Amino acid sequence: EIVLIRNAKNLGYAGGNNVGLKYAVEHDCDFLCVLNNDTIIEEDFLTPCINELIEHSDTGFVGPTLIDYKTGLVQSTGGDILIKMAKVTQKNRDAHYGTLQDRIECDYVGGACIVFKAEQLKRLGYIPECYFLFFEETEWCYKSKKRGYRNICLGKVCIKHKGSVSINKTDGLNGYLMNRNRIAFARRNCDK
Repeated sequence: EIVLIRNAKNLGYAGGNNVGLKYAVEHDCDFLCVLNNDTIIEEDFLTPCINELIEHSDTGFVGPTLIDYKTGLVQSTGGDILIKMAKVTQKNRDAHYGTLQDRIECDYVGGACIVFKAEQLKRLGYIPECYFLFFEETEWCYKSKKRGYRNICLGKVCIKHKGSVSINKTDGLNGYLMNRNRIAFARRNCDK
């Protein structure tokens, strides 16, 4: 029961995922998961994420702990946004997985795996497509938090993430997009 949607061109993280999200909404899905292609999942990482959304109506976005594929250490349990400096942090970076709390509140959930209710799209709209790659899920989560929702990373649920495999094939593109989009994020979200 897998549906493969082929896009005519590379629409970036947001554009490509939005095509799939629109398809899911048109087919009456209640819960949605954006999952990067450079991840290795645990057998049932989705059930705890969906349970979080069901049990806590104030949770906007939820995700599992991202484990670095090579080191086995925590890559991220979401992060915090320092809006006035246009910076983001990664919570628990390089920590050992077994030491984490069950629920970790964060400003944003890493875009490698983010789970939410379909109704969240009615509140926020789809993933902002102006970035192409990097900071789009940050802005999405930031908007959600500003509307009173919590963003949660589950410390006892994990997936492995290889991280930036495709983008690192082009020299300098990763750094360029990260810095360009950091500025764009600040311009779009900081008070004047």
